[in-house]
Amino acid sequence: MIRISDFSSLVKTFFKNIFSFRLPFEQQFKLFVSKAFETLFRVYVKRVDDAFFHSDERKDKFKSKGFVKRTVTTAFGDVTFERRKYVDKKTGIHYYIDEKIGLKRYRRLSEELIFTILFEYQYATASFLAKTYGVSRATVYNLVNSFEMPKLDIERFERDDDSPVYMEIDEDHMKCRRSKNTYMRLVSIHRGIEEICTGRNKLIDKHTIMFPASVSLEEVSEYVLNYLEKRYNMDKKKLIVNSDGGTWIDSFVRELGIYKPIHIYDKFHLVKAIAEISKRDKEISKNLYKWLKGDGFKELENFYENFKEKENVSQRRKEQMKMLLNQYEKIRRIYTEEDYIGSRTEALVSHECSRFLSSRPKAFSRRKIKARALYHTFFANYGKNREKAYELYFSGKRTSSLEKVIEMECLPEIVNETGKSTNIPYLRGGECPIREVLKEISQSKIF
Repeated sequence: MIRISDFSSLVKTFFKNIFSFRLPFEQQFKLFVSKAFETLFRVYVKRVDDAFFHSDERKDKFKSKGFVKRTVTTAFGDVTFERRKYVDKKTGIHYYIDEKIGLKRYRRLSEELIFTILFEYQYATASFLAKTYGVSRATVYNLVNSFEMPKLDIERFERDDDSPVYMEIDEDHMKCRRSKNTYMRLVSIHRGIEEICTGRNKLIDKHTIMFPASVSLEEVSEYVLNYLEKRYNMDKKKLIVNSDGGTWIDSFVRELGIYKPIHIYDKFHLVKAIAEISKRDKEISKNLYKWLKGDGFKELENFYENFKEKENVSQRRKEQMKMLLNQYEKIRRIYTEEDYIGSRTEALVSHECSRFLSSRPKAFSRRKIKARALYHTFFANYGKNREKAYELYFSGKRTSSLEKVIEMECLPEIVNETGKSTNIPYLRGGECPIREVLKEISQSKIF
């Protein structure tokens, strides 16, 4: 039972200090809340610990060996409390209250504070969080750089229609300490755009995956395949992919061959390439667009043959022109694909990657980039809903492996177990009538 007397001195001190004007009111109130929380916490710990001490479960398994002090940093400040030390001959030393309220061994911060720091790091600097919660900047960075992704249970999309699913793929440059620089890669899945207000749109049902170049494409493709299979009825949907046509992206898209992706060259990069080739020559620019739109591959080839022989043309411009020929089929789909709605790869990279990783002078440890990618993946998807992020973070097991994040049943289990080495077209991409048969078998009770 909590007694009024436990708070009487706190309340008296609070009212005495606010009228002395030694500190601003808000600071005084903050101190009062901190002390009140500490008092309540100690009462709570004592009552829970006493209840366990007198329980039959404790008497049958554990012997009490006195009290041990512990100090924990919470969102309300440092709290020092006493709890009983229990000993079991088989399992060793136990601190019941630590296990009950989720305090890990040797960890100074409470789980609630850890989540609060992780959540707010999306919007605040490490210095601000360190000052706010009384920890060091190194502590903030260590929490982010050791992040483990909670396992997700993806909800089925309500509308089982034939509307397309879109995928935006790109990468952002990252500087690394004492090693070669690398790239953070981004895959964003959505169902199109909707207008919020005049001149402002948003992506519908967006789900973002971030991963460094060191993570295998197989691991990422398993995550994406599992997500698509769990979220949508992909048998009825068209998968449209936007990218700049990089080599690794082509390889990744091939991993998704099961869904026959329609790969389209990013229009932003196309405009940029043509601008560089033409160098403000409106005639060249006009012709390039005309040939691309009007299926003029032969004209493009002839132009390139003459273009590459010119001495006053830089190597970069020649490479860009060759790129147009190499990416011709993907570029043509800009004009021929009826469900094409443009691309947003650069905007997504800027919003999801660059503002955290490359917009300001920063360098990262290669060993910690993978955990950083998992952090940004999780909060890119759930960071706007604190309650949802909180529920997922504390709901179950966490993992440092991207491919093991989404719990799947039936077919996805077969993909996980055999997909990397099997020759079955359904599991490795391509067209095959046996696909539906395999799906039916995989969904039977046998599995």
